[in-house]
Amino acid sequence: MPPRTRSLIRRRRATRHTFQSVAGVLVVGAVASGAWLGLRGPDAPPPATVPSATPSSSPSSSRSSTPSGTPTQDVAPVVLDELPGLPPTQPLPAGLLERTTPGWVLTVYRSQPYPGFDEEPVVVRHTVVLVSPAGERYRVVDLPPTSSVQVVDWVAGQTTALVHVVASDGEPSGAARGRAVLDLRTGTVTPAGAGVGAADDTYLGRSADGAEIWTSSAGLANDVHRVDDGSARRIGVVGQWPSLDPTGRWLVATAPGTGSSAGSFTLLDLGGDGGGARETGLAGLGCDVVGWLDAADVLLVCSDSTTDELPTSESAHPALWRWDVVAGGTPEHLTDLRTGDPYPWPGGSWVRPGALALGAGEVGTDGCGVGAYTWDGSFTLIQAPTDRLENTFLTRSQGGDTYVESSPGCSGDAAPAEVTLHRADGTSSVLAPVPPTTTDVTQWASGVVTWAVAR
Repeated sequence: MPPRTRSLIRRRRATRHTFQSVAGVLVVGAVASGAWLGLRGPDAPPPATVPSATPSSSPSSSRSSTPSGTPTQDVAPVVLDELPGLPPTQPLPAGLLERTTPGWVLTVYRSQPYPGFDEEPVVVRHTVVLVSPAGERYRVVDLPPTSSVQVVDWVAGQTTALVHVVASDGEPSGAARGRAVLDLRTGTVTPAGAGVGAADDTYLGRSADGAEIWTSSAGLANDVHRVDDGSARRIGVVGQWPSLDPTGRWLVATAPGTGSSAGSFTLLDLGGDGGGARETGLAGLGCDVVGWLDAADVLLVCSDSTTDELPTSESAHPALWRWDVVAGGTPEHLTDLRTGDPYPWPGGSWVRPGALALGAGEVGTDGCGVGAYTWDGSFTLIQAPTDRLENTFLTRSQGGDTYVESSPGCSGDAAPAEVTLHRADGTSSVLAPVPPTTTDVTQWASGVVTWAVAR
């Protein structure tokens, strides 16, 4: 994930204007969930058996079965390497990138040990790792430790990926930054600026006609750009929490000048002249778009905007509403949320018509996450915190499957993330685990920092 504030909002007024605490990372992760909407995923193979890592300060190895994810290879059992800063991996076989299919995941590990007092953080591993749907991991290429590369879009079978090179502490002042193309065979990063890709810019996904959609962050007024054939064009300005619909035609966000818990929104037509200003018309209520339910309707979470209570407080009367944001009009009240119920965050991902995957806090708490859920009229828990005490959950969905990035980073402290695939059939696999500790590193501050699902 790119650096974003994770501190919790403790006062109602602050929450209304800066609700980028826990949920903020949901829309600006490695790639916003809209990048995957409507894309077909693969038929998920059964989970592969991967041996657990043994802590070590030097490379070691262990046996593994032949990879079971698609594509398959007729090869002898391989040795998994245990390298500091990475989970067990193996070298990339020749031609595997070209044989990947939708649903394979390209990850970037930029692993840093948790620094001691008065110590500077050190990057010990900056490696692109390819992961099959069954969880086999292949080292693709190493990147310079001084760079910070976010993979934002990748097409299955291709040997290049669209990346966002962002600023990072310790980088040389002349380091190339911005939109770029990464050669997965050589590690060469070729700038492809197109007028977007500044440090605070965010890649959202693709429109229905294939254009890249980016936002340029400027607080409560953010330019939206579409990139066609390498050239960027400004198509509008929005506030916060931009979200693409499942078809890639519409983008909804708060109106310019407004933050969280808003009543005014902006709808952009990414392929035409539709859209415009949208008002919920819910007097005294501030709302956030949780996500799209179909190509016209969004799920709102709204609460009383006339009180100093947190939106997650039951005394703020939080509730879920369905809103046809394309046609406008008055939202439909669905259900009230009570103490102990999930309180959904913005940035939910479309799973199927009428269903979302989302991260959520809990009504009656300060807003830190309690799990990842699907919502299709009621909440179903798909991932709860483990002994790592995760409290931040980001979701993306593709082909009916849901990918959850989880970390214990709600407090704002550095904490490594983990990526888990939850398949439509109810099975799951950890795709990008936290690096194992070693005799030299007893705690990691970061591991996997960005990932993209092949489309």
